[in-house]
Amino acid sequence: MQINNNQHVERVKRTLIGHALILAVFVGIMWVVEIIDLVLFAQNLDWLGIRPRTFIGLRNIALSPFLHVGPGHLLANTLPFIVLGWLVMVRRVSDFAVVVITAGLISGLG
Repeated sequence: MQINNNQHVERVKRTLIGHALILAVFVGIMWVVEIIDLVLFAQNLDWLGIRPRTFIGLRNIALSPFLHVGPGHLLANTLPFIVLGWLVMVRRVSDFAVVVITAGLISGLG
């Protein structure tokens, strides 16, 4: 049974919308955290980031991908995250989850 062109276009459209939503949620969380940090905490949430050479700093590895030094830092990371995240999702959305978790852990442990 052959899929007609309209069905194929609709399937691609749904896939791209799904990718955009996933990326928007991640980017949105990072921007909301940064805005809250800036407005409510005067950039003092950075202590929740990784503290080199301390055991207590290691527990914050999971939080560190969502913390940035400031809006400029987050802005510089947003476009590459969207582009590279989408390129990973082109193959499989589950690959995106694996890459995000692995990158967060490896960069934090580094």
